[in-house]
Amino acid sequence: MRILVIVTSIIVFSATAGSFITAEFQVPQPLRVKAFSPEDIINQISQEKLQKKYHMAEDVSRHIYAANGCEDEDLIYITARKAVDHNIPARVLSALIFVESSCHSQASSKRYSCGYMQVNSRVWNIPCEDLMDPERGIEEGTKILSSYKKLHGLRGGLHHYLGMGTDDGTISGDDYATKVLTVAGYRHPELVQ
Repeated sequence: MRILVIVTSIIVFSATAGSFITAEFQVPQPLRVKAFSPEDIINQISQEKLQKKYHMAEDVSRHIYAANGCEDEDLIYITARKAVDHNIPARVLSALIFVESSCHSQASSKRYSCGYMQVNSRVWNIPCEDLMDPERGIEEGTKILSSYKKLHGLRGGLHHYLGMGTDDGTISGDDYATKVLTVAGYRHPELVQ
């Protein structure tokens, strides 16, 4: 009799446990996945390479700014992105921003130059308020420098950035290029082309 009760208990327990198991653990629905195409893979690799360039440019910008007393993380981030996007060395763009504005976004001059990069609002027909916006001001200044760099090389581009290759009254274009390249950490800025 005792064996019959134990066997009956096991059968009842197994039957109820089985219903709990099937009620609680349902078979999951299959996931729908799409295989990457060769184009998707190429795009992903390109994005990863671009992200690596951004990180490297951020490190360089952070170093140049820290050496000159500027430690604004937003400025570092924007500078790195614009340098990579416009093919300007991050160290040069960071140095130019330091030389032009001492890292002050609201810097302005009597000659209508505004923002981090001191873009002349009258010459380039951009409102000074727009140039004082860090993102917009650095974008516009970097586009200008990039176009000069394509035409005249890095040193010549910096010379022209000062004021289309003319003397601004305080420093010559060549001395200006040397100053920016020195702040950027070039040991022999006179050799940079």
